[in-house]
Amino acid sequence: MLAAKRSDVIQLVTVAGNLDHVAWTSLHHISPLDGSLNPSDAWEALQAIPQLHFVGEKDQNVSVQVINAYLARFPLEHQPTVRVVKDFDHICCWKDQWAALSQQF
Repeated sequence: MLAAKRSDVIQLVTVAGNLDHVAWTSLHHISPLDGSLNPSDAWEALQAIPQLHFVGEKDQNVSVQVINAYLARFPLEHQPTVRVVKDFDHICCWKDQWAALSQQF
């Protein structure tokens, strides 16, 4: 949300980030986050910013399905980049592998 409001952001990188809380609450069958800002709603302001979003292949919390809901907002020519990381979940193994992952951006 911060990147959508600033003019000095050169790239947006997330790790297991909840980029669409509407899709997330629906997926988990929990109450909507009323009053919360949803990054998905800021897609127009974010489409010009290069983006790289990491998601764990085995992440059951913020799954690929949630990331895909975010991506669906963007026109094809402005699709953010997503890296699905094999064998990672929401917690394992981001910290241990961050040096290697950070070489991708």
